[in-house]
Amino acid sequence: MKLRITHGTLSRRHGRDGKDVGFMVLFPGEYPGSISDSGELEIKISEDRRTYLSLHKMEEKIIQGELVVIEA
Repeated sequence: MKLRITHGTLSRRHGRDGKDVGFMVLFPGEYPGSISDSGELEIKISEDRRTYLSLHKMEEKIIQGELVVIEA
């Protein structure tokens, strides 16, 4: 899927072991994304960097206009 972030927003980072390691600022722009095995929205920042939003947060960001799904 392809996503557009319209306003800078916080997202979660995961370590190599898959555990939550804090926040990351997701800057406005277009990003590829997918639903991860854990049920979160996984947003690919670069080849080796990804950030995550829970489905609840994803819905919240869509309603607020901060996240737009361009292509499913």
